Amino acid sequence: MRKQLKTTRILFILTALLLTAVFLAQAPRAYAGEFRGGDTVTIAAGETINDDLYITGNIIDVQGTVNGDLIATGAQIIVNGVVTGDVLGSAQTLTISGTVEDDVRFAGILLEIADGARVGGDVLNAGYAFDLDPEGQIGGDLLVFGGQAVVDGVVGGDTTLNVGGAEVNGQIGGNASFTVAEPTGAPAFSPFMFMPNAPAVPAVNPGLIVGDAARVDGAVNVTAPTENSLLAVPGDFDADVSLTGATQAEPRNPLLDFVSDFLGRWLVLLIAAPIAFWLVGRLLRRSALFVQEEPLPSFAWGTLIYFVLPLILLAIAVAAGLIYALLGAIGLGGVGATLFFTTLLVLAAVFLLYIVVLVIVSKLVAGKAIGDFIFRSQAEPNRWLSIAVGTGIIALLIAVPYLGALLNWIITVAGVGGLFTALRERLQTAEVIEKSDPIL
Repeated sequence: MRKQLKTTRILFILTALLLTAVFLAQAPRAYAGEFRGGDTVTIAAGETINDDLYITGNIIDVQGTVNGDLIATGAQIIVNGVVTGDVLGSAQTLTISGTVEDDVRFAGILLEIADGARVGGDVLNAGYAFDLDPEGQIGGDLLVFGGQAVVDGVVGGDTTLNVGGAEVNGQIGGNASFTVAEPTGAPAFSPFMFMPNAPAVPAVNPGLIVGDAARVDGAVNVTAPTENSLLAVPGDFDADVSLTGATQAEPRNPLLDFVSDFLGRWLVLLIAAPIAFWLVGRLLRRSALFVQEEPLPSFAWGTLIYFVLPLILLAIAVAAGLIYALLGAIGLGGVGATLFFTTLLVLAAVFLLYIVVLVIVSKLVAGKAIGDFIFRSQAEPNRWLSIAVGTGIIALLIAVPYLGALLNWIITVAGVGGLFTALRERLQTAEVIEKSDPIL
């Protein structure tokens, strides 16, 4: 039986290596394009790249022509030249002063479409700030999700601004949908003004400001908490405006909110418990035992993992990006792209698992520990009754107003710490068994 297990392991490893080799062999065809990387990457004026361009770096300056898509990540991305395809960017800032003939999709602090710039397709921006200068043009639709937006130029299609504060002084050829926040009354300021090397972002007050020169050819819809969110709207502009936000928040019943929060959390844990204990019941029971018998070490390990693991995942992503750029520079861009995007997918899966552990699994571990402690006097306590009572107490503590957030964090890190301790114990046991029975 043991020899058969060893043979199965060897076949599994050989199959995985074969599949990896086939996948990498197909990579250059799957990710055709040119790859560049470095601290400062410049596509000089007069230079033409007849392919998709992948760039990673600190400062990326495209002054020439890219006959394809531009995919870039860095601190600053500047497009002074021409991109005939799409621009997909992730950086602190993306400044477009030239021409992008297709779409722009960006995530970062600031996307600026400067005077004289033209985007032929749609613009999708997810980040803190968006700025369309008076002489800037967007041929398609504009979608902005973030902190603030200034639209002083021309948008040929529909415009959707889902932001805290918006200023509109330009022209919109289609429909306009504005979702804004309630003004705070405090002076507007940029949260990045004290951050080193952060871009200069003009501050916009929460709410909606529409200038006298603004024009919308289609229908206008504004969603806001109250009419006070309309800081400045001309009389001839708001004729087609429908304020769909609630003008006054309905009074809430604190007791009803508490009961609803408690029952909702408890129901989720009761549904998740049978699935989790069916999949990894022994591990969860062992984790609960560590939380019950060693609460302080479990809390310490959980706190460390809570803060350190996201930093480790971020560091791996940055390292993968650097390797991607290095392989692209030596002519192995296809392999680099495969490794890079595969790494991102794996990291995304790990992060999703991390969230599930924080939100659900840690509560099940802590609930099992509490339930076992309550029924410790019984010779053979009912396992499911113990879990139900323990998770009910967890849900009740988390639902406590004001104090619930702190209790939630304490319970979470304790459960994570117990789970980590149990996993470490299992790995150490497996290592001892493996050393005594090595694969031949």
